[in-house]
Amino acid sequence: MTILPRFQVDHQGRLSAEALQSWSQDGCLVIEHFVPAESCDQLQQAIDDLVDQFEPESVKTVFSTTSQSHAASEYFESSGDKIRFFFEEAVFDERGDLTTPKAEALNKIGHALHDLHPVFGSFSYQPRLARLAEQLGLSRSAVSNTIRLLDSPEDIKKALVRGQISAGHAKVLLSATNKADQRLLFERIAEENMSVRETEAFLKNGGGDLDDEPAGKADRKGRAKADKDPNILKLEEEMMEALGAKVSIRVNGRRKQKGVLSVSFNSREEFDRLRERLLGLIEA
Repeated sequence: MTILPRFQVDHQGRLSAEALQSWSQDGCLVIEHFVPAESCDQLQQAIDDLVDQFEPESVKTVFSTTSQSHAASEYFESSGDKIRFFFEEAVFDERGDLTTPKAEALNKIGHALHDLHPVFGSFSYQPRLARLAEQLGLSRSAVSNTIRLLDSPEDIKKALVRGQISAGHAKVLLSATNKADQRLLFERIAEENMSVRETEAFLKNGGGDLDDEPAGKADRKGRAKADKDPNILKLEEEMMEALGAKVSIRVNGRRKQKGVLSVSFNSREEFDRLRERLLGLIEA
């Protein structure tokens, strides 16, 4: 196991040349005693106070297992200028009551602690942090662009972690109009093995119609559709009309009595609509 070297800043809060070289080589840096123990204690006490004052009753309707998923999404997406509490999965029952102590159930608190809480504000905006970021080459735009990657759809974030796409790909994907287009472009990158520059050029040239298949794949699909049983095609059309979404039926087996039925959606809102419609049909 590699043990990272440890460094300290000087009385002006600046790093040594050796520390900067280590940062450039390893991509991380251990800075000892950068934050006084008293400041850490103040931050911890501030969090403890926030958790003590927080009443889980106030979010029962958001996190109950029977609530609509868009309620939790709205709670998250509108938290940029608020202090809100976010939880681990499966810590609420069907009525929205916590099944574990709230301090253990929390995943994070965000997202405006630095603006709305005096203890976190004084820590976050101290000049020493700005000098450190400057020395490490962490410009405001670089940090902002990296943080923006957290807004990517979940499958894109997983692909980034697995190395299936690069951070450059992910940043280009974020420039797509919406998350539905991001996912379509992501699929095209995978299918055509597009480089970052090719992806950028594709978007700069208007992006074409992201719903269009790559030429070779479109030809294969066209042939498959022509060969498909007319009765199956008719069933697909009937279901598409009923659901308002793209439907595909693929049958197999000797007697053609097995297969796969797939319903496509291009956004979370469309998924929620389909879910409600399908559940409504089952309940009816």
